Amino acid sequence: MTEQERDNAARNQFSDQIQHDPPARILHRAIWGSLGLVASSSGTGYLLGWCVANTFGCIGPPVIVGVQGGGATFLLWATLFVRGWEIQTGSGVTLVERVNRWLYRGMYCVGTSVQPWSSARWH
Repeated sequence: MTEQERDNAARNQFSDQIQHDPPARILHRAIWGSLGLVASSSGTGYLLGWCVANTFGCIGPPVIVGVQGGGATFLLWATLFVRGWEIQTGSGVTLVERVNRWLYRGMYCVGTSVQPWSSARWH
């Protein structure tokens, strides 16, 4: 039995009675949750850049440009990688859909962390 089949079997055991949140609550949670991800990713990147700068000293413009290019490349990769209609089901909760969402968000958080890393205070 594949992982997808085990996940489907487990989800089939769930109750059919689903409590749906009001759309306004879903939107509210999405706005603040995404802000939290952006803030933590940016803060992590800035802190990483600060630590690197204080450990290794002055970093030249070619390295800064390389780091910025790497971050932009990672963001583009996540954007082009994400699957939507190809794997979408009516419920949006299959294992493949969840893994797709986790990968996309994770890649975007890494790419977002790299950008402020390159602009942290490089003495």
